[in-house]
Amino acid sequence: MQLGNEGRASLFGGARVRVFLTRGEVVLPTNDHQSRRDFPVMTHTNTRQSDLIDWLNDAYAMERSLEVMLRKQAENEEAHRAVRERARIHLDETRAHADRVAECLSMLDAKPSTFKSTTGQVMEMAKGMMTKMASDERVKDFLASYGAEYFEVACYKALIAAAGVAGAESIVPLLEKNLKEDEAMAHWLDLNVNAVVRDYLFNATPATVATAA
Repeated sequence: MQLGNEGRASLFGGARVRVFLTRGEVVLPTNDHQSRRDFPVMTHTNTRQSDLIDWLNDAYAMERSLEVMLRKQAENEEAHRAVRERARIHLDETRAHADRVAECLSMLDAKPSTFKSTTGQVMEMAKGMMTKMASDERVKDFLASYGAEYFEVACYKALIAAAGVAGAESIVPLLEKNLKEDEAMAHWLDLNVNAVVRDYLFNATPATVATAA
């Protein structure tokens, strides 16, 4: 029987034989029962929780970078008053979201990644500087927020699913709070994208954009 570098078994006698490499030797288990006895099955619990922690760190970095985007919108005097007000409201919510994600990490004996969050903020500031030079800055910023909120909704749904699989159901209520507020923000943006574009192109009156509440 030929054994490749990757340890793949060839077909022998019309039947597939599994090959294990142990200390440089080839071991051919006679059956599945012996295989399980000689090589204990490893659980995936630690791997699943490790993936969940990585994704929570991504979510934490995402929230911190969104703070930069929302602060820029809230302070942009050229943006519609209702957009600025809604950005201020969601900026406070986003800060709370980051705190909740940090709490989730703490409950899993982990800490937020400073590297990921700092990198995300720097990249968001760079993007903000690029749109600041555009004449349609307020439209570009609105669309960036629009896309970011729906991405957040998808992320929190994925995190809730992952928490259930990884046996970390205790963090789900915190994630659901973030999800609810992001869904509300995404819905508001969805309702107002038409008005924001018209406001820019046709100088629509302030009444065309819904209030931030």
